[in-house]
Amino acid sequence: MKIRTHEKHATKDEELVALMVPLQAGEWHGCLAEALWAEKVERGYLLRSSPFHAFDLAAEDIVAASEIGGVLTFEKVIERGGGSNYRLVSERGAAALADRLEALEELEVSYEISDTLIALDVPPQADLDAVYGLLVDGEEEGAWTFEEGHVSEDAA
Repeated sequence: MKIRTHEKHATKDEELVALMVPLQAGEWHGCLAEALWAEKVERGYLLRSSPFHAFDLAAEDIVAASEIGGVLTFEKVIERGGGSNYRLVSERGAAALADRLEALEELEVSYEISDTLIALDVPPQADLDAVYGLLVDGEEEGAWTFEEGHVSEDAA
C-alpha cells in the first residue's frame, strides 16, 4: 500500500501522532492513504501538517479519529481551523521556485515540499485573493499546476 507521510514538525511542548486519512480510489498519485501529523486536543485531533493528497482538510482543522486495526484513522471534521489548502505540482523543483515561494511567504503562506509536490497552508488572516492571484500567475507562466484541496469559507 502506498501511503504519503510528512516530516514531523513539533515544538518541544507538542506531542504529535500520525493520523491516517484514507483516500478515494483514483485520488492523487496512486496513494491509498495519507498520514498527517496531529496533536491530541480535548475535542479530537488538531491537524499539524498540510495535506498533499487528502481533500477537504487543512492544517489547524480539528478532526475526529478512531483506532482501526491499531491505526489512528480519520473519521470527520469537527471544527474548521479557518485556513485553506492548495497543492502545487512543479517539475522544476523548489529551488527554481524560490522567488515565487518567497512571495507566498510574504502573504503568510507556509508550505511543505515533497519532490514535485508542494502543499500550501493558507492561514485565515491571509489575503486569499492575493494568494490565488500568485497561484494563477505561476500556472500561466508554467511554473506549476495547482488545485484546491480545501478553501475556507471564512477566508479573509
